[in-house]
Amino acid sequence: MDGKKITRRHFVKVSGAAAGAIAIGGAGLSGCASKKYPVVPMKDETLVIDLKAHAKLREVGEGMLFQVPNNLENIVVIHTKDGYVATGAQCPHEGCSVRWKKDKELLVCPCHKSAFKADGTCVRGPGWKNPPSCEKWGKSLTRYDAALEGDAVLVTGSKDD
Repeated sequence: MDGKKITRRHFVKVSGAAAGAIAIGGAGLSGCASKKYPVVPMKDETLVIDLKAHAKLREVGEGMLFQVPNNLENIVVIHTKDGYVATGAQCPHEGCSVRWKKDKELLVCPCHKSAFKADGTCVRGPGWKNPPSCEKWGKSLTRYDAALEGDAVLVTGSKDD
């Protein structure tokens, strides 16, 4: 893979605001942070997602949220018709964890309805009534390199750096 490596520094940068809000009891984050997701191992700054352990991801259209070691930013991995994609799970609006909606082929934030394509590109800004356009809001999810290697999906550095 030719992407940059995921570094702890990058994860701290991306998730610092969310961690601070959780520490002081941030209202928008507390419900999102309590859910448990599978923890994936990191080897040489690469996340290794074993498809034997997470067979659901073998099916095109499926997506799963994974917890990164040390409770850094969660990652969503989706199997698209073109291969695997990975994004950060933290909505840029208020830090809630997005959910993959297979039927809509969108990542949706349960807190304020922001929506993103599988590659993290904004489709809908936050808000229940009259959300800002993506052009005006200007936010997307953090994108990572993801590639199938044997029976594992390897996730490496942010494409946004």
